[in-house]
Amino acid sequence: MIKPLVSIAVLTYNHEQFIAQAIDSFLAQETTFDFEIVIGDDASTDNTQKILKAFQEKNPNKFNITYHKKNIGMVPNFVNVINSCKGKYIAFCEGDDFMLDTKKLEIQASFLETNSDYAICFHEAKIYDQTKLELIDDNITSAAKEDYNLDDFSKGNFMHTPTVMIRNDFTLPEAFSTLPIGDWPLYVSVLKDRKIKKLKKVMSVYRVHEKSSWSSKSEVFRWKTSVTVINYILDNIALSDSQQKGLKRTKRKFKKKIFDSKYSLFLYLKKKFKN
Repeated sequence: MIKPLVSIAVLTYNHEQFIAQAIDSFLAQETTFDFEIVIGDDASTDNTQKILKAFQEKNPNKFNITYHKKNIGMVPNFVNVINSCKGKYIAFCEGDDFMLDTKKLEIQASFLETNSDYAICFHEAKIYDQTKLELIDDNITSAAKEDYNLDDFSKGNFMHTPTVMIRNDFTLPEAFSTLPIGDWPLYVSVLKDRKIKKLKKVMSVYRVHEKSSWSSKSEVFRWKTSVTVINYILDNIALSDSQQKGLKRTKRKFKKKIFDSKYSLFLYLKKKFKN
């Protein structure tokens, strides 16, 4: 296979219900360049690996799949997939999401090829609520702003995974594998002094269901995770003073939310036991 221009990075774990739709959407991409599909299956206990192997047998040159025998965790799996990507650009899509527009890879890669001052581009998305079996609009990626920098991104990650394409010109430190999530700190590492472009076109679907790796978690869990990630970024990534201040403000915001949540629980329990 010729060296691909784009690698599609995919994490799977017990995605038997969704993975075929995801892969079909990858294979349906219409491009003027070669692309590869790099998958890390984290020791699924359902039929996910069986489905992956069937696709791989039909398209052996298109896939680079690692079948882990033991569950290694989301971020170590993420790092393994990233390090296996050979493309100049990496597009992300987890095994429970899927691409909607057959020109998605072509549009995003073409933008990055002709705009060297941008490290990342993403686009608008639809949300599929698996419980309600309903496709709904997303009020995050549909925000009006089109250009972002690291100062904006210090407030938090506003990009859904299946909408993102980045330049593959970075090296991850060993400590990265210890983080609870990988996307936000990765994007900060890639950005540096470059920019993010939002493309005003819906090209992917982000699926929400009870086992989603992020959306299914409680708000408190997500706030605590964000604080951990900010500490990592501040300790490991070179940032300007304004960028550091922005991250510290965001950290204080999350810590206040955690405190307020604990205090509300304390007042509730105090009232309950008093009665």
